[in-house]
Amino acid sequence: GYVMRRILRRAVRFGRSLGMTQPFIYNVVPAVVAVMGNAYPELEADMANIQDEIRREEERFFRTLEEGMKRLDDVLRNMRQDGRAAIDGHEAFVLYDTYGFPLDIVRDVAREHGFTVDEVGYQNAMAEQKARARAARDVTYVAESVAKIAGHLDGLLPTTFVGYTELQVNELKVLAVFDEEGNLTGAGTGSHVVLVLSQTPFYAEGGGQVGDTGVITAPGLLVRVEDCKKLPSGHFLHFAMVEKGFLEAGQVVAAEVDADRRREIEKNHTATHLAHKALRAVLGTHVHQAGSLVAPERLRFDFTHTGPLSPDEIAAVEQIVNSEIGSSEDVTWREMPIDEAKALGAMALFGEKYGDVVRMVQVGDGWSRELCGGTHVANVSQIQFFKVVSESGIGGGVRRLEGVTGAGVIRHYEEGQEKQAQAGEQLRGRIKELEKELEQLRSKLAAGEVEGLIAKAREVGGVRVVAGTAPVATMDDLRNMTDSIRTKLGSGVVVLGAVAGADKVNLVAAVTPDLVKKVHAGNLIKQVAIICGGGGGGRPDMATAGGKDPAKLGEALQAVVGLVGSQLG
Repeated sequence: GYVMRRILRRAVRFGRSLGMTQPFIYNVVPAVVAVMGNAYPELEADMANIQDEIRREEERFFRTLEEGMKRLDDVLRNMRQDGRAAIDGHEAFVLYDTYGFPLDIVRDVAREHGFTVDEVGYQNAMAEQKARARAARDVTYVAESVAKIAGHLDGLLPTTFVGYTELQVNELKVLAVFDEEGNLTGAGTGSHVVLVLSQTPFYAEGGGQVGDTGVITAPGLLVRVEDCKKLPSGHFLHFAMVEKGFLEAGQVVAAEVDADRRREIEKNHTATHLAHKALRAVLGTHVHQAGSLVAPERLRFDFTHTGPLSPDEIAAVEQIVNSEIGSSEDVTWREMPIDEAKALGAMALFGEKYGDVVRMVQVGDGWSRELCGGTHVANVSQIQFFKVVSESGIGGGVRRLEGVTGAGVIRHYEEGQEKQAQAGEQLRGRIKELEKELEQLRSKLAAGEVEGLIAKAREVGGVRVVAGTAPVATMDDLRNMTDSIRTKLGSGVVVLGAVAGADKVNLVAAVTPDLVKKVHAGNLIKQVAIICGGGGGGRPDMATAGGKDPAKLGEALQAVVGLVGSQLG
């Protein structure tokens, strides 16, 4: 779009110099189609869209052209008075930044009046603006510090990324540790650091997907990873804080990605691929990705389209995506030559630079194919649900769709439920409908999570142990889910926890009949609850408890295997 916009605006400026005061280029489209339509049949198919987009661009530029030319005439007049031969580079950039004048237009006008443009100064002003924009977008990724870090990494082999298949890796070597200003250092408790590992399971921010978080550990050491980014050299930078111990280069450590957060990100990332396909099916093949953000709690997908989506179009997009989720098709990926991927119809992000070998992500037998380096679910059924929460325009010919998946859909309904409750008595009927939908979603979500929790079961003393967080919050739902896992497990111990409020944790433990003489559910849940600042107990086969510190839930669940081992002796 950038190149075409420059060409169009330059043509509009020349048209104005010939006396044109209204959009005119779009009228030429039918003639172009008549001449080129046989060779490029898509021109005729999309002629209305092409004309509309060109007309819109002309209208936008005509609105700013008059003011911009007045500013440029003032600049030229001042230059004649001062005896200067070149338009100041900063002034040329202001004409671009404020009035949308590409450098081509400023150069053309200057040449017509016998002047030149300080293009070096223009490029410097452009670079300064980009640097300011980068700093505003991400204050943690300071260009000067990163450049300094990159200089220290010359000669070191790039980081090997293993996070497509591994979320926990042992025996990793710390290659370098830096402070926030990019200086090589060792770091103690409370220090913010940037560290480089020989290998990493942490995904580095890229392709719209946010960086992973998690922990890096060693005996006496705990480092909390808050973000991960990748240098052009292939080195992964882990932005972290030392919570315990001392970190220095040469240490051998273990790294573990926050698996729950990664799974939510993967649901949202695969959903963007499905949404892209659905948007093209509903709106037309002129739709292309123009940007994205994939975070654990939501997804954002920018795409080319001229007008807002109607409620029926949004509903159609949701229906297509949820239908594909219901197909339970596998998501696969493989590396291949870029020409082979394009021949298969893989979608690429316009403006993105790709190498000779690319990674193609495919849904099913080819329902969707995209070039993508991000992480994805193994099967579309893991996304569970998809819901569009907003659709808006963000610029000329670019729309933005925001959505949620999985448990995010439940949160969306819960937020809607809260707003409805505040609206008063006239909305009580709608609240009941939302509650019913919410219960249905919770039941489906809980059923979908059961298999995943069982798959992560660990073994201690010959006993299988399932311990994890549940997508439900009430004690009744938690008991039902625990009982379902216990039944499917056949033999084993189950402990589930859920955050039920700002200062409330619900916990349930269950033991299969063959193990109740070895493991007591009541005693087990009491010990787990203590870690969360609470208490409880119950029967040998099923027990419940509560806690007051949701921040300790993860630590409490991690302790379950050890507590079961203690009871087993």
